Amino acid sequence: MQVIEFICPLCQGPLRRESEAYVCARDQRSYPVTLGIPDFRVCPDQLVQPDTEQALVARLLAEYPNRSFAELVDLDRSLRPAVPSSLTARRRVHIEGGVVRAKSSLAEIHRLGALPAQGQFLEIGCGTGGFLVAAADMFRTVVGLDVSLPRLVLAKKQLEETGRQAIVISACAESLPFSDKSFHLVVGSDVIEHVEDPVQVMREAYRVLVPGGAIFLATPNRWSLTPEPHVNVWGLDSCQRHGVNAMSRWCRMFPIGISACSTGSKFDDCSVKHGLAGGKSSFPHSPLNTLHDCRPGPAPPCRSIMHSKTTP
Repeated sequence: MQVIEFICPLCQGPLRRESEAYVCARDQRSYPVTLGIPDFRVCPDQLVQPDTEQALVARLLAEYPNRSFAELVDLDRSLRPAVPSSLTARRRVHIEGGVVRAKSSLAEIHRLGALPAQGQFLEIGCGTGGFLVAAADMFRTVVGLDVSLPRLVLAKKQLEETGRQAIVISACAESLPFSDKSFHLVVGSDVIEHVEDPVQVMREAYRVLVPGGAIFLATPNRWSLTPEPHVNVWGLDSCQRHGVNAMSRWCRMFPIGISACSTGSKFDDCSVKHGLAGGKSSFPHSPLNTLHDCRPGPAPPCRSIMHSKTTP
């Protein structure tokens, strides 16, 4: 059984485990546990209203014992009528290809010399758990974090079906509920562009790394000439930050929750200014750079990759 120590994401103090929650005595704050998934969020999921999320989770939990992972994915999609049908099919294909993409990413990390033997692994923005399934064969402890509780219910089901073990928690990437120097590798694939404060996310990722650990982040390149990969809209990445969601809603009637469209230069700037020693960006010609296996359309956009190692 995998074990990881949690701390309060606000004060970084110790937590007391109770039957259905973790409790911080210092802040007098309680963090509930649902289906074995602790909820350490200190900020809400910007794409889903709390009442809507509660209804989604309740329905998924009711169907959980008798449904397969694929069936729960379809159920989750059917409960989100605001998402256009043209996007739900793309997302289904994207989810199905998650494990294959994760293995390609791990191969790329190995090529960069940043893949530790065994150790503890953290994925920020783990979604439905494809990367966790792949990482479970390579690391002693695997932890997946996402701001969406419904997605974590799906991730837990996928892990069960594949016979893999991992710890999944709901939390904000800007406030990680882990002690300093907890992980050997921190991965964030296609998540940094969605967070409110990318620099704080990188600071937190660096904080929880062991000496000699590595951070590996990937994001769509906003200057690519191909359609924006989240909603397949041409020219969306050329919009300013605050115009991305408005344009997405106008074209697809659905906001994609983009907070920052990152580029290699932004990664380099953050790594220099905020202590990410050894950080570098690249645009690899590798399986990590190919998205055509998970979405229809023309050639895939190239992606900014940041690889950073702490000083041993």
